[in-house]
Amino acid sequence: MNKKLKIFLTILYYIFTIGIGVLIALVSPGLIMTKDLPKHLEEYLNNGEYARSVNLLAGYDDKEIAYQETFQDGTGIVLFRTLSVIDNKEEDKKQEENAYKSYSGFIYNLGGRYKANGLINNRTSLVINYDEATYQPGKGTGDGLVSNVDISLLNHDTNDDGMYDTVVTLVNYNYIYFEILEKRVANIENITFLDCDGKAYISVNTHLDFTNEFHASLTEFVTVFNENSKDSRLVDLEKEFLAKNANYEKCSYQNEKALANKSGAIIVLIYFLIIYLLGDILLWPRFIPAVCYWVYKKIRRKMGKEEDNNPAEQVNVYGTDYYTQLTVTLKVPEDCGINITVHYHNETDEINMIFSKENNYSVTQRTHAGVYMNAWLEAPGYESENLPKSLAVRGFKMNVDVSLRKALNENNLVEEPDNKKEE
Repeated sequence: MNKKLKIFLTILYYIFTIGIGVLIALVSPGLIMTKDLPKHLEEYLNNGEYARSVNLLAGYDDKEIAYQETFQDGTGIVLFRTLSVIDNKEEDKKQEENAYKSYSGFIYNLGGRYKANGLINNRTSLVINYDEATYQPGKGTGDGLVSNVDISLLNHDTNDDGMYDTVVTLVNYNYIYFEILEKRVANIENITFLDCDGKAYISVNTHLDFTNEFHASLTEFVTVFNENSKDSRLVDLEKEFLAKNANYEKCSYQNEKALANKSGAIIVLIYFLIIYLLGDILLWPRFIPAVCYWVYKKIRRKMGKEEDNNPAEQVNVYGTDYYTQLTVTLKVPEDCGINITVHYHNETDEINMIFSKENNYSVTQRTHAGVYMNAWLEAPGYESENLPKSLAVRGFKMNVDVSLRKALNENNLVEEPDNKKEE
């Protein structure tokens, strides 16, 4: 593969993968928060942070608990005064959402004791003002009823037959969230949870209504919102409402968003590390293997271990598809004034360096990484003491020091100038 094609493929690869990375960075926090929210809710409920739990689901809430009870088996129920903003399902709807005064709460720590999973004729529901003698399944689904107000809790289809057959939070968790709207019932004397067979599991007397200060403070806000949810007056009405009591608060995902953003950042970081590793190893310019080898070499030197005597194997560890800044310095006798040539070559490239007194017998050359063989030294009257027979060029920068001395004959006399070839 030629160099231009490699550069083109590398650019194309990084444009594509970086685009995907940006998309992951934008989408992942929201997906993570949605996925982790049920888990956070159970953690808060188990820790007794009930107000924190309801604040994640209700539009507005009063942190003061409206009703709470714990049962002998460890199961508990807790309710809060809330304002619920839900999808508008009316046929003549003017806007997507409507606001309703409500009570919102949880039954928690169920531990599999609430039998809500049933594929056939599942009657799992919450019934307000339950009267066992007059209750008929499905008859209490209208608004404004006094007794036997039926609120279905089913919201998950386990067998994909188009029918809800369990509560989604009971599949992996141990709690159920529910809302009771003022439009369904004006007074909440008792709450009863029926299981999939229609039998009462939990029943509590609550004696709650919507005449309290919290709900009364939201009357004008609800009226304006349901006429036009984008009305500019809602901003001031919200501020006025929240200022009335320190316990009044608006739904907030601030902590959950922070956790999701942190997890998303880790995912994006790992993603970019992976695509860079793959791009560097499979495409170009393969810096990482070179850096790894450089670190490995430094460690070996500090440990006093010798370099591998096979330069070809050393280079192949990280590849040769890059260039090295090669500097060769000759250490010559002080009276040396001649020009000296050093030459290497391999199958595709050559190293030719001319040293002189003018360049202080030091030459720097941009050299293609690889193993160069057949050292040739042209230095009349001189011979090398340590010129490598083969030179493994690798790394970003590489320095080679070669010492020369005057050539001596067998009588230890200086030879006449002659070319010297290193075998």
